[in-house]
Formats: sequence, C-alpha cells, structure tokens
Amino acid sequence: NQKEIICASLINRVSDENMKRLEISGIKCEYLLKLPDEDYEIKVKDIKVSESQKITDTSLKNPIKSIYTVPVMNTRKGVNINEYYNSCIKTADKIIQKTDKLCGDTLVLGTEEFMYPALILGQKIGENAFCHATTRSPVGICSDENYPIKEGFKIPSFYDENRETYIYNLRKYNNVIIFTDSKEIPQKAIYSLAKILENHECENIFIVKGC
Repeated sequence: NQKEIICASLINRVSDENMKRLEISGIKCEYLLKLPDEDYEIKVKDIKVSESQKITDTSLKNPIKSIYTVPVMNTRKGVNINEYYNSCIKTADKIIQKTDKLCGDTLVLGTEEFMYPALILGQKIGENAFCHATTRSPVGICSDENYPIKEGFKIPSFYDENRETYIYNLRKYNNVIIFTDSKEIPQKAIYSLAKILENHECENIFIVKGC
C-alpha cells in the first residue's frame, strides 16, 4: 500500500512558492485557516498588551470534588488513529459514568498537548459542554473590543512545576473536568488552576488522570 505524507496545521502561512514545492514533492497540506504570507507585526504594532497574571494565593474555599484515574493511550510515539479514537470514546464513557448527571454548563479542560481526549469527552457530554486547554504559548492580554484574548493567567505546568503554562479567557461554569495525562501532577499546578477556576465562580471541579 502506498503511503501519503500530509502536513497538518491549524493555521497555514506557507508562501505560494513553498506550497508548490510541497505539491511537487507529493506532500499534501491540510489546515483550518489560510493566512496571507505578509508581515503581521505592522498590523498589531499599535496594540498595547500586558502579560498574564501570576497566581500567588492558591488557598481554596471548597475542596476539589474528586480525582479519578482512567486508561488512555500514549500517543507520543505514534498510534493508529482509529484505535486512538475508539479508545477516547471508551474513556469518555467511563468518565461520564464516574461524574454522573452533571447539571448546567461543563468545561472540559485539557492540559497542553493532551487536548484530543478532552474534545471527545466534551462531544460525548453534549450541548452544554465546552472545551479549553492550558498552553505553553504566552499571548499578550488586551481589553480592546476587537482583541480576542482579554484575560490570562500563568500557572505551573501539570508536567513540570518549574515550567510556566497559561490559561486564557475563562468564565463561570457549573462543572469543570480537568483531564490530563500527567503521571505526577505538581500540587502547585493543581491548586493554582483550581484557584483561578474558583475565582471565576466555577463550582464542581473534578480531576481525571490518564494512565
């Protein structure tokens, strides 16, 4: 069977010249958004941005609801996509059984690159579910009407407490399921994120660890 090479990205800023080179080489490109190959620094030079806030007080008024462990596939060395999808579906069903009858809006929050299982879980929960994730990417914060990132926080990584990660544009949710594949979650990371969620009046916070 002949195999194809595919480049996949959310945003594509590859020039037309380089796109043709990829096409000649037999490499396909899949993307969600194609942006013109131009200088965006000029477009944003007048926007005044600030850094994300750092959380110092991590004391919680209410305890984290529950911490569950579920099986997840390790994708870091490659997996069969169909097997991975089916595994995520089964894991999502187990989590829904454990959390049982969530009322109101539910935020499913992945950690860094561990996002796909969180998206599948959100899909299985249904119309009242929303998905988000922590990220390694620092983004400027600005309150201007047309600027998309209006609030951000720095928290220790769920994988290494000495590394900073970020979370943006949170709001109130009735339930939050933090879904991670970190084997040993630093306490500072858990309580920093939980404090931010609590400050946004999020009510029931669950942590699900993939193993």
